[in-house]
Amino acid sequence: MKILKILGILLGILLLLVAAFVAFVKFKALPDYSATPIPELTVSKDSLSLALGKKLVDHDCAGCHRPKGRVYSGGYFEDIVANKTFGDIYVPNITQSVNNGIGDYSEGELYRLIRNWSE
Repeated sequence: MKILKILGILLGILLLLVAAFVAFVKFKALPDYSATPIPELTVSKDSLSLALGKKLVDHDCAGCHRPKGRVYSGGYFEDIVANKTFGDIYVPNITQSVNNGIGDYSEGELYRLIRNWSE
């Protein structure tokens, strides 16, 4: 009987911790990066840097921003489980289109966007 009582107390504590974590995630404000300065920088465009950039983009970005092998046009996120859980998700267009993508971003703006989004 004493073991059941201890297990019950431990289970209650665990449930309280889970509830506290869920409340924290639910009510935490979204981060605001508008005050983060945009750095002045020039990105190297040599072949080694471009190859590394392609490797990083293919590994980290393509899964969401390049649905079914198309260009990085964004669109409907084709993950059935995520869409059932969070609702319909549409990812941004990250092509060089000035009107529809990120073509008018400066290198500093892209740096700030990527660094802050991934933190």
